[in-house]
Amino acid sequence: MKTLYIIRHAEAEDLFGQPDSFRPLTERGNLQSLALGNHLGQLPTNWIVSPAVRTYSTAHALSTTQSNKPVLHLEKRIYNAELSDLLEVIEVLPTEWNDVVLVGHNPGVSNFSQYLTGMQHPFKKGAVVKIELDIAEWNQLIQGCGKEDFYWFP
Repeated sequence: MKTLYIIRHAEAEDLFGQPDSFRPLTERGNLQSLALGNHLGQLPTNWIVSPAVRTYSTAHALSTTQSNKPVLHLEKRIYNAELSDLLEVIEVLPTEWNDVVLVGHNPGVSNFSQYLTGMQHPFKKGAVVKIELDIAEWNQLIQGCGKEDFYWFP
């Protein structure tokens, strides 16, 4: 059994004329990240995070609520990811990692969650879904192999 927390980044600024990946969190986005951490309590220590400023900032703010500090693994394939990209990222995770947090972007995270559980959510900014996966190895991911434990957003 594996567990995957899928988190969409919190609210970010609009930076006109700047690359999309440079967008920082708004004040509200920082508060969303903290609220998420306070709501969730202790999370696993291995986090796979898009290197975009808004996702990294969400993960960093969320990590400040954790007593066991997570290890943030930046993965560029999560930025603007399609379903197939997210599958590739997760399927190669080490077997000994039983619980993982993925911090990414829509529509990728929404599509990935729906693929795994069959449940569809709007995946608002700062939303999280916890999915229990009926697999022993990450490379065994198939459509519908997960059961949603909860969905929440600040």
